[in-house]
Amino acid sequence: FGTEHRKVAEVFSEELAPHASEPLAVCFRCGLRYDPHYPSECVMPHPGPEVEAISTDVYSTRYRCSMCSKEWDSRLQFYSEGVHSECGACWRGGHELFDEEVREREGWGEPL
Repeated sequence: FGTEHRKVAEVFSEELAPHASEPLAVCFRCGLRYDPHYPSECVMPHPGPEVEAISTDVYSTRYRCSMCSKEWDSRLQFYSEGVHSECGACWRGGHELFDEEVREREGWGEPL
């Protein structure tokens, strides 16, 4: 343990210190590798197959996501993940490890 390491160790508290010996976890929703010791946000768009146009008029189309039940209006006549900024996220929260019960309840697909 060199002098540089001691200086770094003095700056970080035990709970903030890097945990290099532990492998990174994989979020079952988005597939991102993350360190469970450091909170980070998982943001998932509305999955294309779960979005349907429920009404259309001259000015906009109203969409509904069957996963989160959110509805929104868009001037675009089609839905594509990542294109509709006005619809917000389908899921926003912390990354999570695979959990069969949550997967079945939320329907985020097959485990990674």
